[in-house]
Amino acid sequence: MGIIWPYPTKEASMWRRIDQGQDLQVAVGTPIYAIASGTISVAHDPNGFGDPYPILTFDSPQDGNPACYYGHNHPEVPVGAHVTQGQTICHALQVPGGNASGDPGWLELGWWNNGPTGNGQSMHDALVAAPVFGGSGPHGWASLGGAINEAPAVARNSDGRLEVFARGTDNSLRHVWQNSPEGGWSDWASLGGSLTSELAAAANSDGRLELFARSTDNALWHIWQDSAGGGWSKWASLGGGITGAAAVGRNSDGRLEAFARGTDGALWHIWQDSAGGGWSKWSSLGGGITGDPTVARNADGRLEAFARGTDGALWHIWQGGGGWSNWASLGGKLDGDIAVANNADGHLEAFARGADGALWHIWHSGGGWSNWSSLGGRLGGAPSVGRNADGRLEVFARGTDGSVQHIWQTAPNGDWSGWASLGGGIVGDLAVASHADGRLELLVRGTDNALWHRWQTAPSNGWN
Repeated sequence: MGIIWPYPTKEASMWRRIDQGQDLQVAVGTPIYAIASGTISVAHDPNGFGDPYPILTFDSPQDGNPACYYGHNHPEVPVGAHVTQGQTICHALQVPGGNASGDPGWLELGWWNNGPTGNGQSMHDALVAAPVFGGSGPHGWASLGGAINEAPAVARNSDGRLEVFARGTDNSLRHVWQNSPEGGWSDWASLGGSLTSELAAAANSDGRLELFARSTDNALWHIWQDSAGGGWSKWASLGGGITGAAAVGRNSDGRLEAFARGTDGALWHIWQDSAGGGWSKWSSLGGGITGDPTVARNADGRLEAFARGTDGALWHIWQGGGGWSNWASLGGKLDGDIAVANNADGHLEAFARGADGALWHIWHSGGGWSNWSSLGGRLGGAPSVGRNADGRLEVFARGTDGSVQHIWQTAPNGDWSGWASLGGGIVGDLAVASHADGRLELLVRGTDNALWHRWQTAPSNGWN
């Protein structure tokens, strides 16, 4: 996703000459933001850019550059401090040589690599395209840094704090979390492991989070919090032979149950013997599926698993009578994995990208399932779905242009809006989470392999 504009607003009057960097003019005292996440140091040049002036070394290179300098200003955060994108690092000082109260503030922003690179035109071009932090449209995306190589998973701790998990570029499990509910975010930390799939996150009945992923031996491995919101166990194997990511649901009695595609193409499952307790052996539910399964819980507490069959149709199997049903087809011609959510009335609704690249959906109405219906759009990946605080479903997906597209119910259990863009530039699929206050938050992997997020400004409302 790249850098952001260094000021709260972006106006034509701010642009000045291109020098070693890009000169920008603003009112004295204007906040100056970190254009990307990174670490602060300083350089000294009393006859040039100031003494001292901030250097920001990026967590991930930007346009091939490891760092940038903020000339003619002084850092207001400690040397060695890690800052997140959009964090204020200083305020604009008076233009060099100025002595009148009306003189503007000044900033020369340029790339740095053991000194100014002198490529002011490159910085100019990057700033022309840079969004305003916290603005409308695509400008609301903010980076949480990191280096991840697949879509994230997200869960909410028992105290309301969101926690995000993703496979790092070293194939270990990485996580980052809110320091308080609705608050700021921690630095990234590693939970180790050697993973070969995306992650599944679930909450135990006592509030402890638990993570599941395939490892290099094709078995399912898991790691869990020792106490709700607390530290983490070591990794442990649940065995099995699976081909991709697992899906995890929670039974009505609190027991977690994991589902995955076996090497034979059938759906296999494994479950806790008691809520928060030990695990059963693997058992096959049969079928012939492609891709990863999805699991949801009906309003009456029964788990239901969904997957794309080898014929491209949606197939499902559900709990009933103390065991599981036979597989049944819901038809359709799908291209990718499925997302499923509960409507406000508790009935399930499934979403998938069709063979035509549009979003298709099918829903349970109490007496059975509807026919498939198209919601249009041009999707570049699998959909994700969240439920607003007022009960309306909202679906998100990567568009063919790499942006995040969304569509939503106009009333609970009701009709659907048209498509709208939330901007951004993402790789792979995305995750949706609900804050404790009901606001939705999106988490995606950007083109820089960092984690980016965007959130609703109020429950069931617009986006930052």
